[in-house]
Amino acid sequence: MICAWSFGMYLSFVSKGEAKRCEDSYKKAVDDRLHQSFVNIQPAGKELSRSVLVNGIRNGYGTSPEFRITIKDFKLRWSTDTHALATYVEVQTGARNSAATNARISSLLFEVQDDGISWIHLQETGIAVE
Repeated sequence: MICAWSFGMYLSFVSKGEAKRCEDSYKKAVDDRLHQSFVNIQPAGKELSRSVLVNGIRNGYGTSPEFRITIKDFKLRWSTDTHALATYVEVQTGARNSAATNARISSLLFEVQDDGISWIHLQETGIAVE
């Protein structure tokens, strides 16, 4: 759960302008955690490449001060020594460019590395807010 939670919290802090604007912390939280072939398929079906997401996060600093992310129902679905597949529910509130509250169930494929994890594929499907 830490991988989804920590990344979600970092995104929330960046959007609110609360994360220290430091290239080193950004690199550790985003650049070093997204695999070079990373892809994000958003709830509406739009595919975001690693570069589009990385630049969007970097340029989104402080643009959505009310933005909050809650991660729940984390489940490890499959794993090997080097890879794992997990699902979790993400609820977003206060985002500038979306509904006041929205939720998604996400499937995350990641690679286990000596220094943490690397996100390879993130598929998000919109769900009703409970």
